[in-house]
Amino acid sequence: MNLSTILDLSYTIPQGQKLEDNELVKKWTNCPDESMNNELIIDAYLSRDLHFFPNKTVTEIFERHLSKLGYDLSNQELLNRRKYNFINLLKRMMDEEVKSTEPFNELYNKYVNIELTNVEQVHKAKALKIYDMIEQGCHPKNIYSEFTIQELEYLGW
Repeated sequence: MNLSTILDLSYTIPQGQKLEDNELVKKWTNCPDESMNNELIIDAYLSRDLHFFPNKTVTEIFERHLSKLGYDLSNQELLNRRKYNFINLLKRMMDEEVKSTEPFNELYNKYVNIELTNVEQVHKAKALKIYDMIEQGCHPKNIYSEFTIQELEYLGW
């Protein structure tokens, strides 16, 4: 379902006005840091999403967010991330002229072919919960509420 068919009029920007003119966006941008909360950010983000991506589905919006946060933990994405980290390990070892006593394939397997770490498990659980909420038809505001304020800030404006 597209955002434009889900969100009510309070998230819309009247014709001829800028996104920054929306009342929900103004509340967020004018809020002092000590008073900032998830709801202010979420309302502004929903206005932004509706303004820039009215024809995107809820799934498309949140897939993009999960990917940006690095929570897209498909098996291939996870393998790619681990390989990238392994290459960085090798670069550091070369830069620091560190020699490993382990054969290359053992070092690779130890670094890449491992069980999910605690952090990866938490990220995967969050992603699965969000996909489940989308499938159940939850309102985007409720889905956004699954993110911490730090995650919302990382997603950025």
